[in-house]
Amino acid sequence: MQSEISHRFHELAMLPETQQGLAEGALIVAAEVRPEIDVASGLEALSEITERARPLVEAARTPSAAVDALNHALFELERFRGNQDQYDDPRNSFLDEVLSRRRGLPITLSILYVEIARQLGLEAYGIGFPGHFLAKVVGVSDVAERLLEQQALGGQGQVDASRTHLAGDSVVVAVGVEAEQGEPESVLTAR
Repeated sequence: MQSEISHRFHELAMLPETQQGLAEGALIVAAEVRPEIDVASGLEALSEITERARPLVEAARTPSAAVDALNHALFELERFRGNQDQYDDPRNSFLDEVLSRRRGLPITLSILYVEIARQLGLEAYGIGFPGHFLAKVVGVSDVAERLLEQQALGGQGQVDASRTHLAGDSVVVAVGVEAEQGEPESVLTAR
């Protein structure tokens, strides 16, 4: 017999990818393991984070600036990070814990990123990658233009030209992976 939670998860899984509530699904999975979780409270916390990021993303003049603004909001202002010190901590896998602790695995941070990006009007998807899970934002064709501008300014700016590979109009954000000394943990690369 399916629980009410399992039934809701099944309903979400049957929706087209762009309509799936990734955060709700992740919270439902956590509630299956830990029934005391309040899915609605987790969704409210996510909504609050989204609304704090909204003015920054909406003020961006270009698609890549919108991605930069979202990265700034989530990884600098909200302080979400990969948990490098305690990677195997089970709490890194539960979205409710990631929302409260601001630490998680790349996959839970990517779920958070994709969900918030979608709520802010960006077309975003999760991508399974060998050894990583990444967040992809589609429709960011101005990265090449920004790289040229960055190089003209002597390498200043958030897009790292040495790690950026242009191929189409998408941007891939690796979240929760170990960053070089002094760099934010989100790595922006075009894909």
